[in-house]
Formats: sequence, C-alpha cells, structure tokens
Amino acid sequence: MRAAQALEAKQPAIDQALSRDEYEVAMRELGDLSAPVDRFFTDVLVMAEDPVDRQARLALLTFLRRTILNIADIAEVAPEQS
Repeated sequence: MRAAQALEAKQPAIDQALSRDEYEVAMRELGDLSAPVDRFFTDVLVMAEDPVDRQARLALLTFLRRTILNIADIAEVAPEQS
C-alpha cells in the first residue's frame, strides 16, 4: 500500500483517538504507517522534476507533518541540552 493510501486509511482511527484525547492510541495508529512511509522515503524522489508529482509528494509530507503535530509537539520529545 502506498503511503498516501495508508495514511488516508488510518486517518479516521487517528481522528477518533484524538477526539477522545487518546494520544497514545493515536501514536500507535500513526506508528502502523512506518513501513509505507519508510518505503516512500526509500523509493520516491520527493523533489521530482515533474511539478505535478513534486507538488503531490510535498502535499503528502505536509499532511503527514500536520497529522503528527496534531498528536504531539515532537519538539517536546527531544531531551533538553544542558
């Protein structure tokens, strides 16, 4: 399954978990996308020469980023530097 299709399929479960403030469940749902997202970054050139392909791929990354940030501020995950 392609990354876009996988994310689209998982989005309702993620949204439902977020609506119940079940952030751990939402993160697990998102974690299930690791294989298709890994394949996306391995197999796809995001900055393709074709502007239509490039725009679609950048839109997918934007959507994935927005989904992650709706669950948690990943900047808060990083340990503080001393």
